[in-house]
Amino acid sequence: MDLPDERTDRPITVPIPLAERHLTGIDVGVLWSTMGISLLGVVAGAGLIAYGAGLSRTLIAIVVGGLIGGAMLAAAAALGASSGQTGMVVLRRALGTRGSYIPTVLNIAQGFGWSTFEILVIAEAARLVVDVDARWPFAIAAGALGTLLAVLGPELVVRKLLRRLMAPLVVASILYLLIRLAIDGTSSELATTAAGGIGLMVAIDLVVASFASWLPLVPDYARFSKSVRGAAVGTSLGYFVANTVTFAVGALAAVHAGVIDSAQGGVAVMLALPLGVMVASILVVDESEKAFANIYSTAVSVRNLAPRVPQTPIAIAIGIIVTIGALTISLDRFFDFLYLLGAVFVPLFGAVFADRLRPVAPIATITAWLVGFVVYEWLSPTHLLGLADHITPPFDSALGATLPAFIVAGLIRLAWPTRG
Repeated sequence: MDLPDERTDRPITVPIPLAERHLTGIDVGVLWSTMGISLLGVVAGAGLIAYGAGLSRTLIAIVVGGLIGGAMLAAAAALGASSGQTGMVVLRRALGTRGSYIPTVLNIAQGFGWSTFEILVIAEAARLVVDVDARWPFAIAAGALGTLLAVLGPELVVRKLLRRLMAPLVVASILYLLIRLAIDGTSSELATTAAGGIGLMVAIDLVVASFASWLPLVPDYARFSKSVRGAAVGTSLGYFVANTVTFAVGALAAVHAGVIDSAQGGVAVMLALPLGVMVASILVVDESEKAFANIYSTAVSVRNLAPRVPQTPIAIAIGIIVTIGALTISLDRFFDFLYLLGAVFVPLFGAVFADRLRPVAPIATITAWLVGFVVYEWLSPTHLLGLADHITPPFDSALGATLPAFIVAGLIRLAWPTRG
């Protein structure tokens, strides 16, 4: 099978020819449904309960945030499929070539972060399944497998591995967890869940942020699609359904176990269920595909800065670095990491989508993006930047930050005056 970028290393700015685009809408849906089912998604769903959102508020946030995030993913997929180009190259129209280097650097940083977290959660979960103390052998194995898949490329991984083997097992596993946890829960257990804590819109921000982190990466895979419609529908629907179920599983697990804010807690709940060892093992193996996606797209983003460098050695180098990182960090800052990704990429793509409706003006798009970022941080300061200690959010964060930042960035770009 032709694997255009991975085998020929054509310049990253050259679109994938139509004759070399082999992914159908079903292929894309399979890819993104498996992307949406993850152990980190279980942790994030449980985190909403741990933050005090309450079960009913959490489930509403999961669905509403998923619909908003899914619409954003569909638009990003359409950009990639219509142009045949990677996410960072697509941004060159909106930001200019040099301007695109800014989100490229940010996307490389988030790619390193996501890859590291994925390998870390695989290692922690595998350690619990096997019931040993050391996590380093599993981290090394997960890093090596994710790197190998990144070298092979998305078409081979999707059509030969995910669609034929992993997707049915993973979907069956996550549905089993959802049904089992829902059946095992009693009405009294669900009623006693804390209803205070964070508000609905803030909970929605967290869900949307999990979608927004994929926005720069979506075109990297959509460019291999046969049709724009197939790419958009497959991406948004596949990820929305899978992510919604996964977050719900995390929330239900947290209700049953008290509070879960770690990979260990989520896996422990799975292992306590009938067939739990088998289900957890399947999800642990499947998590390597998320590590692949992040290592691959990080390598693709690096090539926007160095287009003549072959992709394979870049992917190998990234795999080694993130594996070392997974041996040294913890999941304590995962939720702050998610909110920061939302602050960066939600207003960026609000400006980029609006840019497609206006004449090219990189300075306008960059300005709109920066203003949107400030709005997001004003409404929901992220602790990783230390702004929470200096900025008092208005309205007690009741509005959330996602929609205001996205809308403000889009409106500024649309209203920007053009010459003539």
